[in-house]
Amino acid sequence: MMALVGATPSKGIGHFWVMHETRDCMRARFDWADALADMGTRTGVEEQLAHFLAMLGLCRSDNMGLRSLVPGIMLRLNKDQECYDFIKWFFVGEDDYDWGNTDLPFLDIKDANVFEDVEVFTKNKWADLTQLVSLTLLKIKLLLDFKALQSSTITVGAKVPREVLDNIRSGIPLSPVIVKAKRLVQSDNHTVVILKLRQQIGQLVTSTCEGAKQALVGLAALPRQAQFPWLLLHGNIEEADMALTNVEDAWRQLPAAREFVKSLQARVIAIKPS
Repeated sequence: MMALVGATPSKGIGHFWVMHETRDCMRARFDWADALADMGTRTGVEEQLAHFLAMLGLCRSDNMGLRSLVPGIMLRLNKDQECYDFIKWFFVGEDDYDWGNTDLPFLDIKDANVFEDVEVFTKNKWADLTQLVSLTLLKIKLLLDFKALQSSTITVGAKVPREVLDNIRSGIPLSPVIVKAKRLVQSDNHTVVILKLRQQIGQLVTSTCEGAKQALVGLAALPRQAQFPWLLLHGNIEEADMALTNVEDAWRQLPAAREFVKSLQARVIAIKPS
């Protein structure tokens, strides 16, 4: 298998899978990447991500559905900016994008504004549900980080010197996206960004298909026994189950997010799909 997985393609880059003789190689590489992740180490997961991104380069049309797997893996590795860039690329691309033309830009969005409005994601009723769930998890992660910063200010901000408060904050695990936004980190008032993220999370959940609402319910119930769906239709509960399977490992790393999701359930379930 190693020889098959490590083989360097000499032709057909960008068109793998369409060329039938490449399918065994793609399947073997997929299985190998999964086996690396199953080792349970960060290195194994990093190598899984590297394989999947390389495979997307070999087959831009993504017949194996890797675009649904990559965001959850990126979140698991704390690659929050890369996750957002990856998801956004698939939402803002042209409808007539020629997947077979390898001269066109591909996954070329870098350092997009993670806090920007989410309309581009919510208006697409045929969106990839796993990507939407991954984006929602990312927003929840950012929200919880800002709430932790705000809590430190409220709890001890007025009682200790500034340098002590900054030292306390430096020990709070934060998303790399927030760490990079130094102005936000140094602020003593995060009310505006917290409210904005809450609004965006609500929009992501309530403006999408019924499958997203089912996925929200499932997130609060994780961990659970996943069932591989034999029939996957857009908007059905099987699609929601598949989305949960794809993001479950990332979700396990956000235990504080479960209560937040539970707080959203009642009003989300009550909203009927349009």
